[in-house]
Amino acid sequence: MRQLKLIAAAVMALAAITSIAASTASGAQAEGFLPKLAGFFIGEGKGGKLESLAGTTLTCTATKIDEGSMETDSHGTVNIHYTGCKALGAFAANSKGDAAETILAPSSWLLCLINSATLEYGIWLEPVGTVIIEVKAAGAKLAVTGGVIGKIVENKKSLQKTLEFKGTKGDPEPKTCTGMDGKVKTVNGTIELNENKKPETGDVVCVEIVFAADKKTEVEIMDGN
Repeated sequence: MRQLKLIAAAVMALAAITSIAASTASGAQAEGFLPKLAGFFIGEGKGGKLESLAGTTLTCTATKIDEGSMETDSHGTVNIHYTGCKALGAFAANSKGDAAETILAPSSWLLCLINSATLEYGIWLEPVGTVIIEVKAAGAKLAVTGGVIGKIVENKKSLQKTLEFKGTKGDPEPKTCTGMDGKVKTVNGTIELNENKKPETGDVVCVEIVFAADKKTEVEIMDGN
């Protein structure tokens, strides 16, 4: 009987330890930016390139973020303005109804983990709906949709964050990251030419610099582990 009581006590102790461990693991999912910006964040870049595996290209000379919001410390929305845009060679390109060589892409963003061993973080960026791009001189249209991943360079407390989007001839790198909710995000960005029902996998190559709207607030990524 004494032995049975000892076993029962051990089982109860193990259950308690397991419960505490589960609670701690749950807390480890709380990574995010600190502080959570009450206002908007802004940003800029020298442009970049969007390219499909089949060679369809779109290039822009500059990008600007006028307002990005933080709905939580790990996700929100952002309006990105691309300017000096050309597609299919040297033809001016613009999002439907917008000024020449200007593409507007309202998007959502999500902080995610690219490599847990090195604590390498990234941003999952995805346009809200399909972005229709007109290439009037070529009598063509491009439909761009799906998400891409930008690596956050040097995770440390700083006034600005550098996002690096990489790829090679339509093949993006990295291809996956894990959101703070534990769900894996896989790059699924595509370009479709003239509604041909044959969307091509694409990559984005550019570097973006992002900072708080006041340009005075230092931000860091808090690791819950």
